[in-house]
Amino acid sequence: MIYLYKILKRFAPWLLTLWVILILVFSSLPRLPRINIDLVYIRIDHALHFSEYFGLAFLTILTFVKGHDREGRKRILYLILYLILFACADEAHQLLIPGRSTSLLDLLANTLGIITGVLITLWFDRKAFKA
Repeated sequence: MIYLYKILKRFAPWLLTLWVILILVFSSLPRLPRINIDLVYIRIDHALHFSEYFGLAFLTILTFVKGHDREGRKRILYLILYLILFACADEAHQLLIPGRSTSLLDLLANTLGIITGVLITLWFDRKAFKA
């Protein structure tokens, strides 16, 4: 698993660029799929938001954080702030798309994805440094 992490770290800037483009494309789609099971309405929207921003945080930390010193921790906090601002801008952008709307629950899912992505990436990063 650590070997895969090290390979991802090498290609992280390219993957991050592709990931941001995919987020912008998917957030510009007019409608997302919905599932109806036995008269229960389930939105996969929140799971998608969490996954999108988990991946974004993962790749952002891989790309921009090079150490765990004081400067690295400061950079992590700035990156979290920038990612949350990007999530807010993405939600605001959806107001311009027909059939889409802005939701605080979507923003919460984005933020939880960012925080979880950062924490898991830092955990893997510490494991990789020890290996």
